Amino acid sequence: MATQRSILEELQDSYDPVSAGDIKDLERDLGAKLPSPYRRFLLKHNGGHFRHEGKVVCPLREPTTQISEFSPDGFFAVNAAMDHNDIRWYVRVFRGRIPRQDVLAVGRSWEDIVCLALGGEDRGKVYFWEKSNEPDPVLGRKLYLIADDFFEFIRRIVPSPDRDEPKERLPIFRSVERGDRAAVQRYIRAGGDVNARNAEGLPLLIRAIRSEWPKIAELLVAHGADVSATDPDGRAPLVHAFAIHSIDSMRLLLAAGANPNTRTAAGKRILDILGPLDKRAAELLKAHGARKSGHKGGRR
Repeated sequence: MATQRSILEELQDSYDPVSAGDIKDLERDLGAKLPSPYRRFLLKHNGGHFRHEGKVVCPLREPTTQISEFSPDGFFAVNAAMDHNDIRWYVRVFRGRIPRQDVLAVGRSWEDIVCLALGGEDRGKVYFWEKSNEPDPVLGRKLYLIADDFFEFIRRIVPSPDRDEPKERLPIFRSVERGDRAAVQRYIRAGGDVNARNAEGLPLLIRAIRSEWPKIAELLVAHGADVSATDPDGRAPLVHAFAIHSIDSMRLLLAAGANPNTRTAAGKRILDILGPLDKRAAELLKAHGARKSGHKGGRR
């Protein structure tokens, strides 16, 4: 089994940290205390996603002929800016629908839901609700045991054996694409060029971002990777980070001095093309001085 620390290193885009007071407010709204392991998880991570969809798996404690494991996508958050990632939103949406009213939806797996028991003899246990079977009066009401507590659930999540093989040819680019942070650290210690490009002219930093490994991108930036180095089409790393909706990578690049008004290959600023679900990205860009095209002042 993977350790809590190792698999949670793949968790990305957690929401703003919450306080013990925020947790108490949530417990008041729920009318129940959160089990300690889950409370500690929220205080440290407050939600987040496994961005490599289908690349982590978790076996059920009670496998059936229908299902023996599932692929967690991520966890819901407290005070999330987007409703479909917010714990309270799921309480409202699933009221009268979830198989038991004393369980809380805490995460998802595609259309299915990870639930946490808040009451009863099984308080603290984690269950899998195959919500995709909801129309079925029998299967749609079943809960399958995952773990006795939330931290055991985290420990049961492991990398999928079906992860894709890297497509890059250069060894360091293959290591980055695979998410091998230790290999990247060895490369840097040996004097490797953090601004290296592959045969197509793609910078190593953009490969890390496009491969959805913000912690590797952070490592490269910390050792001098150019946050303004563009791809052959003139797109800066920040454009790539936005294209895959990676808040962690956007936050990293902006903090390192990336131009918030950098333009896409079509010549538009990122703020010009934001959609209604891009609230977090918009707030982050504006906090670093981004402006829409036509606005006078600020970095171009």
